[in-house]
Amino acid sequence: MAEEQVRDTDIFANLKEEDINSKKVARFTLFVCLIAAVSGLMFGFDTGVISGALAFIQNDFQVPNDSLTLGFIVGSTPAGACIGALCGGMISSRLGRRRSLKVSALFFIVGALVCTLAPGVAVMILGKLILGLAIGIASFVTPLYLSEVAPENIRGSMISLYQLMITIGIAVSYVSDLGFAQIESWRGMFGVTVVPAILLLIGVHFVPGSPKWLIAKGKDHEAIEVLKKVRTSVDKIRTEVSNIKDTLKYNGEKRKILREVELIIIDEISMVRADIIDFVDKVLRIYSRNMREPFGGKQLLLVGDVYQLEPVLREEDRQFLRPFYPSAYFFDAHVFREFQLVSIELRKVYRQ
Repeated sequence: MAEEQVRDTDIFANLKEEDINSKKVARFTLFVCLIAAVSGLMFGFDTGVISGALAFIQNDFQVPNDSLTLGFIVGSTPAGACIGALCGGMISSRLGRRRSLKVSALFFIVGALVCTLAPGVAVMILGKLILGLAIGIASFVTPLYLSEVAPENIRGSMISLYQLMITIGIAVSYVSDLGFAQIESWRGMFGVTVVPAILLLIGVHFVPGSPKWLIAKGKDHEAIEVLKKVRTSVDKIRTEVSNIKDTLKYNGEKRKILREVELIIIDEISMVRADIIDFVDKVLRIYSRNMREPFGGKQLLLVGDVYQLEPVLREEDRQFLRPFYPSAYFFDAHVFREFQLVSIELRKVYRQ
């Protein structure tokens, strides 16, 4: 613990309040968030563009309305997005959020070019699959990046901006399709998406890495340099670094404990709410890497008088839980539908 405090002191040694310019921080933070949000625009644009292009693609490639090929053309983008979203976590953990956004931008460019120049249906499907991969990666990485870079007071707004950009992208794709429909150019509908994709790739080159990812990789000094550009005071930087380190410590040490523990004891069980029991069940399954068995296969000992004390609930919480649970008592947790509780009655209890 002492060594860790010394290391933390060392990384803050050259951190001075005068090094931070609040106006520059505000401008740079807005720039970073806008660049990241452009991926939302690409998400929406590449999702909506097919609606206007499909009829012209059918006509050029002679694809009938009731053919399986038509389904592949339309469904290849969502399929690619599913794959991209599933791989997004692994890619962002290994490459970092910034490089992952670059990968997404490259996929947007390549996918758009393949679709624009497609000589046949097979190449068109491949291009739309690549666009789907870009959408899937962006949909995972962008909100994650924004949540780690944006200041706490505008974090929610920036993520909402990303969602808004998706909607704007869909609307812009319809307008673009309408324009290119006048000359019956479905290739132009796809080709125009290359422009914002290139802007995204160039813009991402100038945004910083994620402080959390940098600290996770042991690059504390680089993380502080990033935070100096997006935080308005030394205290906020210190707090952010401390919170990130606490989170990463939990992820490492506590996961190991949860995996290795064999027996979990919960006292005063009558006061524990049913939804909390279900939450504990989900956490143990995930961290134990055992999704099939209740509580991840751990043994659970629940101690207390079943009806001695009622779970403490505010009225709004009670109203929220009512559609999902018959009562707030622990035994109405959904996990207990998968196996039967075994009760042990102790007639004599000695407390020391």
